Amino acid sequence: MEVPDGTNVLEAALSNNVNLEHFCYQRYLPVAGNCRTCMVEIEGPKGPMLTVGCNTKVSEGMVVHTLSPRPRRPKRALWNFFY
Repeated sequence: MEVPDGTNVLEAALSNNVNLEHFCYQRYLPVAGNCRTCMVEIEGPKGPMLTVGCNTKVSEGMVVHTLSPRPRRPKRALWNFFY
């Protein structure tokens, strides 16, 4: 998919109808990334890594996984902590 420069992973997903959960992110407020709800897995040169989608800018050729088991585990632990 193509998105404008400076777009973060969360905005790119939402603008392309990819359902990526988010809680603390608001487009016009500073990014905190504290809730970790928008956690994604990104393939990189050193292997896959977990990061928050709201605080990660999209780059050319980036491969992002939203439904793989690795990013779902921390989200589930977080929600179990609060509920």
